[in-house]
Amino acid sequence: MSCPGHPKFASRRDGQSFTVDSSNGKVLLSAGRTIKIPTLGTFRLHEPLSCSFVSQTFTLSKEGNRWFVSFCVDAQRLPMRQRESSVGIDIGVKSFATLSNNQVFDAPKPLKQAKTKLARLQRQASRQVKGSNNQRKTYDKISQIHAKIACIRKDFLHKLTTYLAQTFLRIKIEDLNVSGMLANHKLAGAISDLGFYEFRRQV
Repeated sequence: MSCPGHPKFASRRDGQSFTVDSSNGKVLLSAGRTIKIPTLGTFRLHEPLSCSFVSQTFTLSKEGNRWFVSFCVDAQRLPMRQRESSVGIDIGVKSFATLSNNQVFDAPKPLKQAKTKLARLQRQASRQVKGSNNQRKTYDKISQIHAKIACIRKDFLHKLTTYLAQTFLRIKIEDLNVSGMLANHKLAGAISDLGFYEFRRQV
């Protein structure tokens, strides 16, 4: 039995990741800047770990030109005492979050700032020979910019949601119709850049 057409290989530009389940051996992560991964060896970490960890299952992923390792460990949840009882949050495009106590948080807009550079690189890649080394290098630059944009957005969301969770016992957020807002082409780019869905999920 034959199948029509040719096999389609996954693009290296779509992100690279794989999960390892070393049921026979364990992954030991030291308290310093190194991580030992079975069959792969010992690698240096960009940020030091506060204590030692042992894990059998982990995921390696590549974003832009950087590699990341993620894993799960059993940990005890520490008790937290918030100093404020409750707060209401109004989400918007002009100001990302306006709290009922009049605090205002403006989000960075990394995608808007990088649009010009991304457009130039994408035009450059379209003119280059498909599959060539030069085109691959251009796509690597594009992926690095997208990874930087994602990191800026994640950093802002993590810091804001951590502050809210540590400060307020109860948090109320307005119910936004994000899908409907994305239908507005004038606002779609700004809304996608802000990350409303991720903010609600983290809270």
